[in-house]
Amino acid sequence: MEDLLATESYESFQDIYDLIRNTPDSLARSGVCRDIAVYQSWLANELGIKDSFSATASWRGSAHVISGGRDESGNFFFMNYGDVYQTNHKNFEDAFQEYEQNVMKGVTLVNYISRGEDKGGDLTPIQTRAGEQLRNIATGRETSLGQVTAENLDRGTIHINDALDVRIDRYKTKIGLTKENLQGSTTLQFMRLDNSSDRYNTIRDAIALHLGHQIEFGEKKTFGVKTGLSFVTGVLKSADEYKIPIDEGGGTKIENLPLSQLLLQLNPQVADHVEVTDGVQFRYAFGVEALLALGLTDGVGVAGGGIDLAGGAKLAFIGNNGEIYIGGLSENTLTVADLREPANPRLYSKALDLTAGGKYNFEIDGHKLELGGDVAAGLQGLGRDAVHVQAKLNAALDQQHFLNLKARQILPNTFLVSEKTELDASVATKLGDMTVVDVGYYLKQEEAHATEHGARVGLTLLF
Repeated sequence: MEDLLATESYESFQDIYDLIRNTPDSLARSGVCRDIAVYQSWLANELGIKDSFSATASWRGSAHVISGGRDESGNFFFMNYGDVYQTNHKNFEDAFQEYEQNVMKGVTLVNYISRGEDKGGDLTPIQTRAGEQLRNIATGRETSLGQVTAENLDRGTIHINDALDVRIDRYKTKIGLTKENLQGSTTLQFMRLDNSSDRYNTIRDAIALHLGHQIEFGEKKTFGVKTGLSFVTGVLKSADEYKIPIDEGGGTKIENLPLSQLLLQLNPQVADHVEVTDGVQFRYAFGVEALLALGLTDGVGVAGGGIDLAGGAKLAFIGNNGEIYIGGLSENTLTVADLREPANPRLYSKALDLTAGGKYNFEIDGHKLELGGDVAAGLQGLGRDAVHVQAKLNAALDQQHFLNLKARQILPNTFLVSEKTELDASVATKLGDMTVVDVGYYLKQEEAHATEHGARVGLTLLF
């Protein structure tokens, strides 16, 4: 191999393809897949291929490692041993979604990527679209642990109100019932998923059931532990060709692969406040969430699980008509440190935000109006840290009519993250004391192309 490097000039990614294909099996196409992929990514980096990488992937429910990089147009390509797959994506997340759907045909909660220059070290976790959906099923919610911790900071408690909740949008129908009992509250949730129009989600359609119970402690309910058990069954999307990496005979066509999963959750949370002086309050919240996915169908599975940690604090200055506050929030995930030693865990920072905001109450013609909002900015850990900013605005009229607006902008970095814009708007009205009806619209846009948008409606019955 050193002789090849010394005698040839490699100016394009096609030269890399030819080099790998012509390399003796004993050097580049035999042995453990991880060793081969890490070597290929390092070699591509040494030869000038931009953003070369090695990454984990799920192959029929088993762990696998591949390599790749960018071509001259900036689009990502993938190499699975000697097989090359070209995409038209400049963003790794979207490119990897396409690759897993059309080639690997697996489902994972999260994958890990390492740059070629790091030789299999310095891992970055990448959550797949299917993985994000399975996490929502496992947790019984559609928000991250960091978002839940931020809400706990605002409330100063982890208590969940009793309610019957119905949500419908273009991708799913969800019906959930939460009822207080014993030392806490129990949640039963049904979800119907249809991802036929989501081109980067490996799951085509599924039905899911989630049963969770949260035990709450203390008079102010400042500490709680939630456990959850979820079952999801469905079908993975078909692909024209399912390539088996070591099969020199090509590939076989496999359609309608079944998905059947059991998902476990454990989530302790803490949220409380301390009166520093008159009118000054220190609030804090922490949470830990462990997820474990168990495949129940031969040939298709979810690889592993993970542990998330989130914590935040804010200092609030409270007046007669409202408050202002400053604070921070951090979210982390527990992952493996090195593709060469996958059993060695470490903490990888996903997000670190600084935030400021407040709320104000006043009256207009006998009506009570509450306005609130905040802005946040920080780093998001995807490859080389990307900067993101967000703003929220909330309004409530007589505690009967509600308006919520949220906008988020992610600035691009040089590797994994392209520019993204997220918008969410909703209005809700209370009908009597027990019924809330809400409608909303959301948009997630990337590189000036709408990747996901639509309207949603909801109905909540309070007990």
